Amino acid sequence: MKIKYLSARPMISHHGIDFKDGKEDKYVYLIIAVQILKAIDKIMMKKTCNMIQKQKI
Repeated sequence: MKIKYLSARPMISHHGIDFKDGKEDKYVYLIIAVQILKAIDKIMMKKTCNMIQKQKI
């Protein structure tokens, strides 16, 4: 996976430099995505452990 910073795009004109603020920063969603991934992983680890214990019986 490739992560790069996506900030507001600089707009250069004869009036100076301004930053176009069209979209929300992409890193806002990164924290939420990691939390979801950890939750799914935790659920899958429990299921895997339960399956292994049942096979040993």
